[in-house]
Amino acid sequence: MSVCKHGGRKWALGTHSPVMLPDKLRERRSLDSVSDVLNNRWCFRVLTVMGNYTRECLTLVADTSLPGEWLS
Repeated sequence: MSVCKHGGRKWALGTHSPVMLPDKLRERRSLDSVSDVLNNRWCFRVLTVMGNYTRECLTLVADTSLPGEWLS
């Protein structure tokens, strides 16, 4: 009976640098979108813009359709 030996996990080479935190207002923002379905089967999406320095929600946009042109 032969046993198949699998290699261990392959780790990334090089050094890992820590994520730099923003140190002033308006330096970096994050976008996220959430979608859900209402009882009448209508889909809607909510676009969230967060400020990474203050960790506050800067804006919420809710609509049944959020085209890509809105983000640019």
